[in-house]
Amino acid sequence: MAEATVDWTGAFGRLVKRESLSREELAALYLQALSDPQGYQNVILTLFATLSTKGATEEELNGMGDAMNRCCTFQRIPALEDRVVTIAGTGGDTIKTVNVSSAAALVAAGAGALVGKFGARAVSSVSGAVDVMEAVGVNIHGSTEVVQRCLDEVGISFGAAADYYPWITWLEQTLRGPYGAAFAPVIVPTLRPSLMAAMINPFGPVRYMRGVVSPDTERVAHFMRARGYRRALVIYGRGPQEGLFLDEVSNVGETVITELRDQRLETHTVAPEEFGLKRATPDEIQGGQTLSEQAQLLVDILKGQEEGPRREIVLMNAAVLLRLADLAEDLPAGVEAAARSIDSGAALEKLRGLVEKSGGDLGRLEGFVGQSM
Repeated sequence: MAEATVDWTGAFGRLVKRESLSREELAALYLQALSDPQGYQNVILTLFATLSTKGATEEELNGMGDAMNRCCTFQRIPALEDRVVTIAGTGGDTIKTVNVSSAAALVAAGAGALVGKFGARAVSSVSGAVDVMEAVGVNIHGSTEVVQRCLDEVGISFGAAADYYPWITWLEQTLRGPYGAAFAPVIVPTLRPSLMAAMINPFGPVRYMRGVVSPDTERVAHFMRARGYRRALVIYGRGPQEGLFLDEVSNVGETVITELRDQRLETHTVAPEEFGLKRATPDEIQGGQTLSEQAQLLVDILKGQEEGPRREIVLMNAAVLLRLADLAEDLPAGVEAAARSIDSGAALEKLRGLVEKSGGDLGRLEGFVGQSM
């Protein structure tokens, strides 16, 4: 990647004076920093600190997004972009569940959706999407060619975001390491997880179901619109009391959804009853205590072994994803289609196909299929 010539001293001087940079100026700064994030670590920390103090403008945030995406190694697949849907959450929710978005992606694929899924490793929870998919045998390090083969032949793909955006590995290691306590207070106020998630998508601005941990779903949707998305759903799931929330559709409370469609934003709230399902308690959707338990729960849900609220929260999220893919007339119809995907064995077959076509370990998957929690 060619390194741009930028004036760091001048830029910092302006930011300290609370002067804003243009989108292009910020993109040039951040692109150079991301070319060697380890070497530029102190510079990045200073950049975020000054932006946090001043307050980053939308132009500056978009400049950061431009730089992040210019670093992406994934080659977009234009022929599939009109049909692909993707689903992901920011993480950081306060109710530790099964891996809902991964399960919902497979269930929706079993119901006919073309799903391009990517994810990250866990930072504070038991397992992120990458951890659990790797545990059940998926090769998470697929090239663009492997992703396209999985989409063409299976109808779902999965990849580690860090493989497509190399700076993510540095960020994850930094936040876990001894400097994490210094980085988090200046990174998070500026580049909130919800906004960062809206900035990057290796598939481009395709139909995107994005779970967030802030009730300000409209701000994220507005930002996604500015980044070229035409269809998106930004999801914030409430718990039964203050301080409990999910970055996915909730069956323990109401869910705030902001829909982006044809440049228009519309926000509404849905309850579990509107899906034709009962409310649950946080304990009833609790995930496993270990990565192995999380992987087993994922497989148990897909093979129809897991009944009750854990299955139902997956059905709800798959239903919303099917609506985004224009494959369900309404939410109850989406739940019915998702249930058929599981009960017919289609969802589990999608996982088998994904493991096989990604070059993964089928033996590992079959080990989970042969047992249950």
